[in-house]
Amino acid sequence: MGRYSNRDIMSKLHAVLAGRGRDRVPARPTRSLRQEQHKLTSEKVDQLVERYQQGESVYVLALDFSVNRRTVSAHLARRGVSTRYQILGEDDLAKAVELYTQGWSLARVGQQLGVSAGTLLNAFKRADVRTRPVGTNQWSPLKPALSS
Repeated sequence: MGRYSNRDIMSKLHAVLAGRGRDRVPARPTRSLRQEQHKLTSEKVDQLVERYQQGESVYVLALDFSVNRRTVSAHLARRGVSTRYQILGEDDLAKAVELYTQGWSLARVGQQLGVSAGTLLNAFKRADVRTRPVGTNQWSPLKPALSS
């Protein structure tokens, strides 16, 4: 092995070969933190559906029932409940268009309305609202925002 050998490893190897050392690799430690599963009872799902129909969001329900938001959506779908996807109402969208045409950025308008800039951009696209090109500032002229 020569002078570049790791003598400590060699002594361990000799001990294993002589039957004095551990000849097995120690087992990998198992994860002590496992995801806790929460199976909702039929009564809990009834409560979840009722609260959703009263206007609570999927995210709030997911926190309250200690489940993932997709689990909440799945329970609603299994019960035949139509889900709400529109975050911005018509009044909010009109206010957003007004602020945006005044020169506000998407991020600033979104912050004002409590939604992200991406959500606002998606709402603008669905409503055929024209946005400023990427790379231009908010003071660039913008033709009428609503297409006819």
